[in-house]
Amino acid sequence: MAGGVCGPSPEDLTKTSTSNDLVASPQVSPLPQAAAPAHASITPGIETPAVPKSAQLAELRLPDGALVSLTEATVLIGRNPSHEYGEAQLVVFGDDHRLISATHAMLRLHDGFWFIDDLGSTNGTTLGPGSDVPKLPPRETHHLDGEFLLGGLPFMLTSTTGVSQ
Repeated sequence: MAGGVCGPSPEDLTKTSTSNDLVASPQVSPLPQAAAPAHASITPGIETPAVPKSAQLAELRLPDGALVSLTEATVLIGRNPSHEYGEAQLVVFGDDHRLISATHAMLRLHDGFWFIDDLGSTNGTTLGPGSDVPKLPPRETHHLDGEFLLGGLPFMLTSTTGVSQ
């Protein structure tokens, strides 16, 4: 730890070309359980707590049935997501019909609950059954409770943090 800098060294960082881009992070204590608001505004620039890269926070079922282990508190989903919105786990979903945008949506774990933002996608993001806001306005944050559609394709988030969604 030279110069008072905390965190992993560059040698500790791991980046893969699979659907999970992982970054080593310090361990944080579990978040307290609280009632989730139906709509919340997460201020841009506020960092989401880092978690150990081996900890699974949630599981994401893709439209093709594949399961992706979510190990970061911020996740970007798309055909070719980039880190233009900051550091995050990237989930790539190949979509030959281009219903999903390159960087379509962002999932964030905040205070023990998952939230979703449509990042200005072409074909939109829709929340699952029981939602009072079926289609998300671009760049507006909403509580995510399991099922959602990106460009009309079904995804399912299952939290594994021990806190209900």
